[in-house]
Amino acid sequence: MTIMPESLREKRRLRKIYGILRDWYGTENAIIEVTAHCPKPQPVGDFLDAVMARAVGPDQVWLEKSRACWPAVVGPQLAKHSSFALAQGAVAIAEVDHPAWMMELNRMRNVLLAKLNTALGESHFTELKFIPAGRS
Repeated sequence: MTIMPESLREKRRLRKIYGILRDWYGTENAIIEVTAHCPKPQPVGDFLDAVMARAVGPDQVWLEKSRACWPAVVGPQLAKHSSFALAQGAVAIAEVDHPAWMMELNRMRNVLLAKLNTALGESHFTELKFIPAGRS
């Protein structure tokens, strides 16, 4: 038995269905009827996330998503003094430019972690750490 890629298997299945429907409905109506047997459309963003995860690894995907939403998570004032630096598995690491701001962010750690996971649409990170800028 040969193992076919899923897309090839799906194409053969649809071609077979099209042949049966063409015989039953005629050439013009078979195309309309075959769409009822096609897979549901997939959002482009979900497809691109899957491609990126395979191409660069899941940590890099989470890193880029987190960097994009970091200013909205912490607000404009804290975003001036901090940036999302690393995603290592379930640990999020942000750089902070001054010890006073690091103390402030550490006090807000649990709230920021919840806001980050909410912004990402999924509870991916279980821990949020802050490090001095330039050490990542």
